[in-house]
Amino acid sequence: MFTRFAVPVAFVLALVARPVAAEDAGFVGLQLKADENGKGLQVMGVLPDSPADKAGLKAGDVITDMDGTAAKELKPFVDAVAAHKPGDEVAFKVLRDGKEQSIKVKVGKRPTEVPAPPEKDESAGFVGVALKAGPDDKGAEVAGVVPDGPGDKAGLKKGDVITDMNGKAVTDLRALAGEVGAMKPGDEVTFKVTRDGKDQTVKVKVGKRP
Repeated sequence: MFTRFAVPVAFVLALVARPVAAEDAGFVGLQLKADENGKGLQVMGVLPDSPADKAGLKAGDVITDMDGTAAKELKPFVDAVAAHKPGDEVAFKVLRDGKEQSIKVKVGKRPTEVPAPPEKDESAGFVGVALKAGPDDKGAEVAGVVPDGPGDKAGLKKGDVITDMNGKAVTDLRALAGEVGAMKPGDEVTFKVTRDGKDQTVKVKVGKRP
């Protein structure tokens, strides 16, 4: 999935699918963060042609409820969606322009590589890589690199496994995305990666979203 590491929610978490290779994990294709007014979970972006997009969810919607359960915290919400099987239907209550409405979404199958949905916050950092869980769920494997993006210019390549960021071991995609998401364009992040069985260091200057 092409992630900007844009907001302090997990890159994978942002798309509402477990950061594992489980093919039967539920997927709807949303980028979310906690609503600043505490009303629920705000939709930051919707993956084009995803189940959420087809159902009519839009950036700016605030999800307040799923299947009768209040949407208050991100991780429980993500886990609940991921627990569904492709083909299941979930019912969201959302606030849009101050009005509540119900939207039913048919859960889809999690893609092998998930591109990040569009993001409006131009001040957020952009790295331009696609990530998935590393081998044996260790680290974060680069599944793709945006051409001419910061990651590409720094030398990150598809197949690299990021094991460390700024001196901290990468054990969770959510945590990795959250930390990078807090960075601003111009910041520098140091990754330790394993490539072809060898460890090396790659420094990436965080860019601005194209």
